[in-house]
Amino acid sequence: MQLITDVFLDVFKKFSDNTAFIDNKTGLSTSFHDFKIQIFKLINILSKYSTGEHNKMVIYLRPHIMFHIIEFALFYSKNISVLCDYTYKYSEIEHIINVTDSDIIFTDNIKFIEEYSKNIGKPKKIFYIGANDNLSQYNNEFLSIYNLVELLDKESVDETIILKQINPEDIATILFSSGTTGNPKGVVYTYESISYSYLSHHKASLFKKKGCCLTILSCSHIAPKLCNWSVLAEGNCIIYSDFLTYQKDVLKYKPLYLECVPKLLLMHKDDYYKKLTSKSIYFQNLHNIFFEHSKKYVELKNKNKKHFIEYINMYFLKLCNHIYIKLFFKKILQDIGLTEKTNIIAFGAGLDIKIEIFYAVIGTKLLINYGLTEGGTLAYNNLKNTRLGSVGITNPYLSVIVCNPETDEKLPKNSIGLIKAKGPQIMQKYYNDEEATNKAFDDEGYLITGDMGYISDDNFVFLKGRYKNIIVLNNGENINPECIEELCNNSEFVSQVILFGQDMPFLTAVIVPNFEYIHNNFDGINPDDLKYKIIMDINNMVGQSEFFKWIHQIKDIVVADEPFTQENGLLTKKFSLNRPAIHAKYKTLIEDMYKDEK
Repeated sequence: MQLITDVFLDVFKKFSDNTAFIDNKTGLSTSFHDFKIQIFKLINILSKYSTGEHNKMVIYLRPHIMFHIIEFALFYSKNISVLCDYTYKYSEIEHIINVTDSDIIFTDNIKFIEEYSKNIGKPKKIFYIGANDNLSQYNNEFLSIYNLVELLDKESVDETIILKQINPEDIATILFSSGTTGNPKGVVYTYESISYSYLSHHKASLFKKKGCCLTILSCSHIAPKLCNWSVLAEGNCIIYSDFLTYQKDVLKYKPLYLECVPKLLLMHKDDYYKKLTSKSIYFQNLHNIFFEHSKKYVELKNKNKKHFIEYINMYFLKLCNHIYIKLFFKKILQDIGLTEKTNIIAFGAGLDIKIEIFYAVIGTKLLINYGLTEGGTLAYNNLKNTRLGSVGITNPYLSVIVCNPETDEKLPKNSIGLIKAKGPQIMQKYYNDEEATNKAFDDEGYLITGDMGYISDDNFVFLKGRYKNIIVLNNGENINPECIEELCNNSEFVSQVILFGQDMPFLTAVIVPNFEYIHNNFDGINPDDLKYKIIMDINNMVGQSEFFKWIHQIKDIVVADEPFTQENGLLTKKFSLNRPAIHAKYKTLIEDMYKDEK
């Protein structure tokens, strides 16, 4: 197995003149040769500002070519990259710097520098990636700040630089995953495990065809990182965009590959129907007829066992889908930058089946990758292996199993249980957290994913929710509902509360009010006014907590008509919330809170 460092030395040589990156704001491109030169320049710079090897250095950047330049420079100089999501709050970044004792920080966030310069306690160096801001005002006895772009422009390099010999078992990177219960945890990857992660992801062979890949996803997360490396390894280029310019960039560059989270998939779907409504009524009516027939074709095609009549019906429906794509799809999708050749790679948990069917109908290839920070890609859909409702076929480099969550007994195929994975790409440990590491693995060394699901006879993985009830919003944000529920229970308005929001853009809740408090203080209050007071009170508590962001606030609530008890089945025998039962009871009211998002 080649280490990722050796892989890219071959890539730099093979695709030297190819474009590796395009700046979406300026349109300027960077070749693989220039990419390599910038890496080598930074290796020289690091040798002047840092001593020895295995130094931990924080990368706190928006998605950008500089992220890759810095990360590979740290790889080749045998230093350790400490990766932080660029949406993390100041307190989270400060925690990461302190817990890893990192002495160098790479960032493009001038507000972070301003805040950090006031609170620093140990000597640090910051390399700023950005405009020529007045950095000198933040320098002090503990903090030295440098403009990295200027340093790179001034640095010269010998292309025959002799790189250090790398030990595969050395730590290469520490990725800090979202902190759902307090501060983020550091996920440790060696050069060997991160290289296996890349190799197994690249095996999906998604990027053989030549074309650009547009993304807004953070380089600090394992899934888009592996995806980006796979794109580059085939000599293709990456264009980094953002939410503000994303739709314009898709239309401008018409990328062959798109990296997406559910929120972006919904954005494309919304754009599609906006374009549709601009057409004539006659066009819209014909479109709807052929679209409904195409949906039936997709659903029937995905059915495992079909009757003879269904096979005959499929030919007619397939013809309808063909006509639909020729007459309607191209006329609408070309206006929003997608084509039938577009490959959309979606990360995270499973998608709403309606979204999958929509993309299957319009002919755009939607390829779901399932993984987690601690284990890289566990399953993937590719051009050869896809299945509606599935997060993909199991990674051939891993042993992926399903176990009974109570007895830990391994379950046969098609049995729903707790998904576990074992193999060389799995993380080594959580950084400086032996207790969390022990909880993450079972006695046989399998990583416990926390996801419930099953594996089909032909090795496709189907997810069925989180064992520990983590809510994943459609922007990829992981939220632990228990933490917020505990906080909300401190409100005098609330007796009991349960959160919902899986695959949705925001959180909602079903709340059992404290009727005694409300009766004593707000007797006769209008129901809508009561809902408003409850929402304001609990969101004030969430907003004042240092562990939560705005995304953790609750947008709407349902007021329950009875308490959650064991007698009515809404509490378990252990007096914990029976989430499936509560969701089933209030399903219609919960769905109504999201009706404008459908």
